[in-house]
Amino acid sequence: MESLGRGAAAGFQPSESFITKTYYIHIIRPAAASRPFFLHKSKRIHRQMEMTYEKYLIEKAACSHVPLNASLELLPLCNMNCDMCYVRLSRAEMESQGRLRSADEWLALAEQRDAGTLFILLTGGEPLLYPEFRTVYLGLRRMGMILTVNTNGTLVDEEWAEFFAEHPPRRINITLYGTDEETYEKLCHYPGGFEKHCRESGFSVQDGLM
Repeated sequence: MESLGRGAAAGFQPSESFITKTYYIHIIRPAAASRPFFLHKSKRIHRQMEMTYEKYLIEKAACSHVPLNASLELLPLCNMNCDMCYVRLSRAEMESQGRLRSADEWLALAEQRDAGTLFILLTGGEPLLYPEFRTVYLGLRRMGMILTVNTNGTLVDEEWAEFFAEHPPRRINITLYGTDEETYEKLCHYPGGFEKHCRESGFSVQDGLM
């Protein structure tokens, strides 16, 4: 697999996942005669009698060494150039080190769901700059993946808002780098970024994405 350098390595790694619907798991204590057999398991399970289904899955996955969460860095490109970012590459830097993976390559990687992966975070760079984002996104949804998208919140116009409203992810994480244009200019080197962020958030609220 061709290297894209420090900003484009992709692989399965822990990431925050989100399921907010709560399920209640009722556990019946074993009879006294059988308690010794269940003692170790009971101590662990009875720590929390009520838990979200998400936490239940995470705990089961950890005990079974199942890669429940995945992060896909679709590209190292970004429309910002934040001082603290260790991922971003310019297009020239990226092309000198490798290439963007195709949608088919990403979807083939995601076929590792057979190992137990359920939650996928799509990130970058700025993932909305990835040319085949919609293809990858919809392909993962068809696989039954639960998706989260990281974005800097400056590129979501009405077309993107309509796309996500029609095909909603489990969550969209929008990064806010400051509360005024000065911060976006000095830190992100992106004049007008704060206004664009606020506009994008307005679309997101209107379309029920936040």
